[in-house]
Amino acid sequence: MIINRREFIKSTGACMGAAAALSAPKVSFAGPVMAKKLIYITCPGGLDGFTLTPPINDPAYYSLRSQFAVPRPDDNSAPVDRRALYLSDTFGLHPRVPEMYGMFQRGEMTLFPNVNWARYGYNTGSHFNEIRRAENGMDRWDNGSTSLAGWVNRLLTVLEGENNPGAIAVTGNPVLPDVLHGPEVTAVYMPPGQTTSQQTDMRLRQVMGGRTLGRVYSTGFDRRDAMNRALNGANVNFNMFSNFWGAHVQAQIAGILLASDQQYAPSISILNIEGWDWHTYENNGWGYPAARLAHLSLALGTLVQTLKDRNMFQNTLIVVASEFGRPCAHNGVGTDHGHGQTGIIITGNPLLMAQPGQGIVLNGNYPGFASRDQWNCIRDNGRYQNIIRQYVAAHFNLTQAEIDFVLPSLNQA
Repeated sequence: MIINRREFIKSTGACMGAAAALSAPKVSFAGPVMAKKLIYITCPGGLDGFTLTPPINDPAYYSLRSQFAVPRPDDNSAPVDRRALYLSDTFGLHPRVPEMYGMFQRGEMTLFPNVNWARYGYNTGSHFNEIRRAENGMDRWDNGSTSLAGWVNRLLTVLEGENNPGAIAVTGNPVLPDVLHGPEVTAVYMPPGQTTSQQTDMRLRQVMGGRTLGRVYSTGFDRRDAMNRALNGANVNFNMFSNFWGAHVQAQIAGILLASDQQYAPSISILNIEGWDWHTYENNGWGYPAARLAHLSLALGTLVQTLKDRNMFQNTLIVVASEFGRPCAHNGVGTDHGHGQTGIIITGNPLLMAQPGQGIVLNGNYPGFASRDQWNCIRDNGRYQNIIRQYVAAHFNLTQAEIDFVLPSLNQA
C-alpha cells in the first residue's frame, strides 16, 4: 500500500524517526519521480578556501602562509605539478583537483572564494555551533536552535506539492544529519550487510501486521530492496562505503539512486566528506590537505560522471559546503579555525551553468591578506547561504515566499 505524506505524518506522529531509520531508505509515497535533484555535500572540519583557491597575486598571502602557500602558476622555482592551476588573475586552483578543474573548464562548476556562513566577526570558531548554523539555515547556533528543522527538510516541505519522493543521506553513518531534521520523513542509506537481515525483516512484518506502522515498515523494506536492485550490476565497492577514503563510493551510490528510473528515487541526497580539521602536516599545501582535496575531487568527479551516464546531470544541482574556513597566517605547523572558505556549486542545469572557464565569482573586491584583523581573518566577500538560496530557488523554480521559508536571506554586514 502506498500512502501520501500527509496521511503518514498524521497517523504515525513521533514514530517517524524510528520507522525511517529501520526502513532505510525511506518510505515510498504516492506521486511521480521529480525531475530536479539536489545533492548537498558537507565537508565538516573547516575546508581551507585559501588552499583550494589560493589568491595567486596576493603578496601578503605568500608572506603570511610562507611554506604552506600554494605556488603561483608561473612560479618556475616550484615543480610544475605543484603550482596552482590558473582560474583568474586573482585566484588559482589547487593542482591536486583535476576533476574539479575539468568541471570549471566546462562551465559545470562555479567557485565563490572567501565566503562564510556566519556574518563577519560572528564566527564562533566552534565546529558544532557553525555546523548547526549552516544546516538549520536560520543563522542560529544557540541551544534553542537544536529544535529547528534543517533547511533541506524545509525544502522537502515546499516540494511536497510536487509529490517529491523525499531525501536520503548516503554518508556512511547511520545517524541522520542535522540538515535533514524536521517533520518531513527522511532516511539514511546503508548497504547490504549493514541493515537488518531477511529473517528480521520478515519477523518485523509479522509482528506489525496490518497496522499503519506495519505498512510503513513493509513499504520501507520494499523501497530498500528496490534501491538495492538499482545498485545491482553497478560495480559498487561496498567494502569502501564507510571508509574514511570511500567518499567516491558514497558519491557513486548517491548518483545511482537519484538517477533511478523508478518511483523510489529520492529527489535529494546528502553526502558527508570528512577530514578537514587539520592543524598540522600541511607541508607546503601538499601534505594531508592535498590528499583530502584530491579525494574530494575524485568523489565529485565520480558523482558527476555517474549522473551523466544516467542522463541526470542536467537536472541536478550540487552544493558543497564546510562550516567555516581557515585564517590568514599559519600557526607554526598548520592553520586554525577562521573564515575564508570557498563555496562550490556544480550543476548541469543549462540555466545555472557558468561560461566555460569563467566560473569564479567574487562579490566585491578581494580585501587581501594585508587587511587581516585581530582574529587573523579578512572580511568575507559574502555569506554562502545567500548564494546557495539563489541557486536553489532558480533550480526548483521556487517563489519568493518559498525560498524565504527554506533559506532566508541573511544580513551581509
